[in-house]
Amino acid sequence: MMRRILGNRYVQGAALVVVAAGAVLANGAISQADAATKSAPAACAGSQIRPRLVHGTDADPDPSANQTTALLAFKNTGTRTCSLVGYPGVDLVAKNGTTWSLARQKQKAEKVVLKPGYETMADITLLPWNKSEAGTGSQEFKPVAVRVTPPNTRTTTTLAWPWSKLGVLRQDAATHPGTYIGTVYGTAH
Repeated sequence: MMRRILGNRYVQGAALVVVAAGAVLANGAISQADAATKSAPAACAGSQIRPRLVHGTDADPDPSANQTTALLAFKNTGTRTCSLVGYPGVDLVAKNGTTWSLARQKQKAEKVVLKPGYETMADITLLPWNKSEAGTGSQEFKPVAVRVTPPNTRTTTTLAWPWSKLGVLRQDAATHPGTYIGTVYGTAH
């Protein structure tokens, strides 16, 4: 005869039997699926991730460079550890409301585990507009905002573009544009 003692645990004689996801495990054994679930935190929810453009003298993109980088950070503002993997969605927005959805850099995405209060980042690689290109048929895209969606979420945040003098060479129809987004990587506190 088995007696229920806690949740889904039963005692029969000296053996402890655990019923987990339809599988019966005896003597305290844990399935590989249960172990993987316990060691890998759940994906971050959009409500617990706050994106921001990193802005400061050393972090600002160089408008005179051939190619430059802006840093996009994602902070876990929630109370539980979670994970992000892959590419954020990034749309540059012009003053007239025109948007440019950035292409994704071809690179391997790794899972980033974020404890509460920690951040991860993604690089926005930019091909600055060069005024010497005026009259050549190339166009400048002048962002005033960025719409950001963290990886694997549907929560979009609009951020002000802090570099008013930085225009980007418009290549939204190019097969291999010089402006693109990378995957999330690393952590910082």
